[in-house]
Amino acid sequence: MLGVKVSRFFVQRMKTKWGSYNPASNKLPKVIVDAVKKNMPGARITKAAKLEDGNFYLDEVKVGKKLWDVTISPKGEIIMKVEMKD
Repeated sequence: MLGVKVSRFFVQRMKTKWGSYNPASNKLPKVIVDAVKKNMPGARITKAAKLEDGNFYLDEVKVGKKLWDVTISPKGEIIMKVEMKD
């Protein structure tokens, strides 16, 4: 549990290069959306940001009743996927 909180704290405080993305506005690159659809069927992206290193951080991706924090490379590879616990 502690490792998840530390990872979440670190990732959330990384600076973004272009600010936050609104997933509802379809501004996320197709490769990122496709990676989520392929690896997490039925997922709903609520918040997303592009990090300085070029990766995309997706906060609170909802799949059923579970929430995940996910980091995806610009090529669509999932780098990190952490289930959020209460």
